[in-house]
Amino acid sequence: MLRIHFTPEDLTRITVARGPDFLWEITNSVQTLQRTDGERVFGAWRRWVRPRLPESRLLLSPLLPAYGYSPDFLTPASGDRSTLQAAVDTLLGTERPRLRAELARLARSRRLPGWTRASPRGTRRRSGGWARRSTPIRRRLLFRTGTRCVRTSTPTGPAGWRA
Repeated sequence: MLRIHFTPEDLTRITVARGPDFLWEITNSVQTLQRTDGERVFGAWRRWVRPRLPESRLLLSPLLPAYGYSPDFLTPASGDRSTLQAAVDTLLGTERPRLRAELARLARSRRLPGWTRASPRGTRRRSGGWARRSTPIRRRLLFRTGTRCVRTSTPTGPAGWRA
């Protein structure tokens, strides 16, 4: 068990996000879908979501293992993340050295798909390699998903999840 102790000063600095961080939601969902623990909490959600996901889901799974290291560039801490499109654009603006370093670190613990070896040519410029090469990937992730899963306050599907 992890225990975190807050001082009174710590508590005065806590803020609550205005809304979800889209890339963290995707990251955590991809990782949770690969795991088998937490059946009581996530079991119904996993059984409901898995058959509804498009083939594009397989693009992120190798980069987001259920356990262990995941590249930080997939969840940028700065930049515009106000919408899903803005968050993806921020991610695609990741600089080459960071892409290379984080993918190399991940590759030390698992085999990566071939498309990741071409990806580290990205640049901050929108016309750069990573942005250009990722356009088909981005289209598949954002525009061909076909299903969006959200948590609802009133159950409309298994365990309160609906498309």
